[in-house]
Amino acid sequence: MADRPCNACGGSGGTFKIEYTYESDGKGGMVPVARQIYSPCSNCGGSGRIA
Repeated sequence: MADRPCNACGGSGGTFKIEYTYESDGKGGMVPVARQIYSPCSNCGGSGRIA
């Protein structure tokens, strides 16, 4: 059987997600921070292909 695109991620290997946190501003206050992180697909392990 030939490998084919992963049905969970559509063959992309993963997705970008936004992580929201609060960090100290150095003056005793807190500021919201958003970071874009890459999350590999748990179905194909990030390859984008399944057997």
